[in-house]
Amino acid sequence: MIRDEEDNKSEMSQRRNNTFSWSSTQSSIFTQFTLYSITEEDLVWNYLMLQGYLSLNTDQERRVKMIEMVCRLASQGNLVMIQQFMVHERTRAYVQLDGVTEEEHWTPLMYASCFGKSPVARYLLERGVKADAQDKLGWTPLMWAVINDHCDVVEILLEYNASLDINSTHGATVYDLVNTTNERMMQYFQRPNTVKETQFMWDQCLPDQMFVFSEDQLDTILNVAITKLKLPIKSRSEIYVPANILFLCARYAHYYYSTSELVDKLLAEAIQRIKDVIQSNKRDVHTLAFWISNLTHLLFYLKKDTALVASAAEHQLLISELVSEAYTALIDDSQKRLDYILESAMLEFEPLDGFDVIHFAHDWQRFFFRRSSSSAFVETISSPTSVTHLLSSILYVLQSYEVHPTIIHQALSQLFHFFSCEMFNRILSNKRMLCRSKALQIRMNLTVIEEWARQQGLTIESHLVPVIQMVQLLQCVSQLTDLVDFIHTIKSFDLLNPIQIKRLIVQYRYEVNERRVPEEIEKYTMQIAEDTIKQYAQEKKTSRNNSMASLIYEEDEGRVKEKRDSAYMLPFSLPTLISEKVIPVIPEDWLMKLTPLFSP
Repeated sequence: MIRDEEDNKSEMSQRRNNTFSWSSTQSSIFTQFTLYSITEEDLVWNYLMLQGYLSLNTDQERRVKMIEMVCRLASQGNLVMIQQFMVHERTRAYVQLDGVTEEEHWTPLMYASCFGKSPVARYLLERGVKADAQDKLGWTPLMWAVINDHCDVVEILLEYNASLDINSTHGATVYDLVNTTNERMMQYFQRPNTVKETQFMWDQCLPDQMFVFSEDQLDTILNVAITKLKLPIKSRSEIYVPANILFLCARYAHYYYSTSELVDKLLAEAIQRIKDVIQSNKRDVHTLAFWISNLTHLLFYLKKDTALVASAAEHQLLISELVSEAYTALIDDSQKRLDYILESAMLEFEPLDGFDVIHFAHDWQRFFFRRSSSSAFVETISSPTSVTHLLSSILYVLQSYEVHPTIIHQALSQLFHFFSCEMFNRILSNKRMLCRSKALQIRMNLTVIEEWARQQGLTIESHLVPVIQMVQLLQCVSQLTDLVDFIHTIKSFDLLNPIQIKRLIVQYRYEVNERRVPEEIEKYTMQIAEDTIKQYAQEKKTSRNNSMASLIYEEDEGRVKEKRDSAYMLPFSLPTLISEKVIPVIPEDWLMKLTPLFSP
């Protein structure tokens, strides 16, 4: 067996060298492009172009190519690009984080594990990829991490419950691959029996892994865990106490009561009380984040317990709906806060001090313009940093209550979607904004927001692309004097529909002495907008007899709408995995709060 594994190690070494060769060749070229890139949109576009992705014709070809690219990026540790693929409009439909390469059946997690890219490995596991997938040799990501002495990756894989007992096709286990001279690695594998004994038993109920109570004490327990609980909590160790209490009570009620009535009563009353707390604190981000975190963990516990997963199925659905309700409330409150400062911070703020006043053609008000003192104005004006401070505060609260990273990412994506749509609509509907100088100022303000997202390691700037394309077009309108050049240029603004482009061109506000767009370009934009509306109406008319086609055209209505839908809620999904380090226990001081309940 060992001889065969040694042969496999040699093959693995050759395979790894090949991986380095095909990754390094492209990365050196790609770096030169990124030096001149302005936005993440450019990075993705240039990368796809270099990899030949844009020339592919079928969905299957794109999926196969996407698996290859994600595996390559995983081996390089390029987490930013992988995250961009997950949200980019041209790639997200084809990304399969659990996909396998055609020849060797390697997954992105195997590449990240083999080359020691722990941030990528953690990201993939948080997204729910299989920790125990096997390649053609039967090797798992854990085996690849162990054979290459990547202790950080090994720790992450074990945290997500990667199996120690899987055999390769030649019968080897991870224990056969451990480097005995690596002391840190040996600590993970030298006492498997001891480790097992200290783990939480999800398939049975041990006496110290439940909370004993009687039905007449239920009201007081729920008061302590939910109704009378006050924030802030004293320490991070108390974040999941409500979820832990409810789950350990549910275990006792299920395993030691002859009927399911007590479990049903416990969970039903707990869910109703939490619902009441959420509804009465819809503007308290701390309370909402706290309960999102606890409900997510309670749901994970119930699904992890082999008995409660079935007996509490109905309550799991209600908990999922309650998480969604709390999430929606948090988003709604955060959007209102953003909306309050958006116009002054992003549309009115002028970062360019010392510039002369811009005069506009046919603007009679300029003859009566008098520059007022700016001292009082500067003291109260908002700026892009006001937006980043607000976003940082929201992010800090979510992270402080250990809300799952998947939910945090979805929340910030939703806020960026709202933020982008609102900016887009306000610019489009205000003729004063439709000019070159204003577009330049707004673009500079947007750069501050993009930089904040990069600093936080978030890949959500793609939501800003429509409004970025809008201000970029406004900056070059008066330079488009030839119809052929204009047609070629607007093709690059692919997230602006003809109706929006028409408004930007026809309603454009010219500065004094600024060259006007030729009449033929204005007529062209009006004609294209009119043709698009007619085509959509005709397609919708012919599709009325086909319910599926009707649904498609309803969803495609955005191509004839002038404004973007800022109220649209992006798809929300609950995480399926939580770190195995999170074990349901009740801290000592909370046990003391509950202990008097059981005194005679």
